[in-house]
Amino acid sequence: MKGIRVRDLQRFVRWRDPNECLFNYMMESTEKACKASAIIAHSFDALEQEVLNALYSMFPRVYPIGPLQLLLNQVPEDDLNSIGCNLWKEEPECLQA
Repeated sequence: MKGIRVRDLQRFVRWRDPNECLFNYMMESTEKACKASAIIAHSFDALEQEVLNALYSMFPRVYPIGPLQLLLNQVPEDDLNSIGCNLWKEEPECLQA
């Protein structure tokens, strides 16, 4: 992504210790992505065209399937509490200039 800075990333991505579990998880995930027959991304072309183009050039089959939030109106209201779009704690301070 053009112009992105390390401080623009969420804290959990800004590791400094190569022995940290999240660092190892990201490394393993990257290695597995290189061996995968396809990659599904929770995104869509109009939102992240530049990033998806970079992925398309590295991986032969990338399938953006978003935005998944549009499907929330198809989920019974009682089940909405069990559905989340983010597994990480939100850090809104990363959006501050």
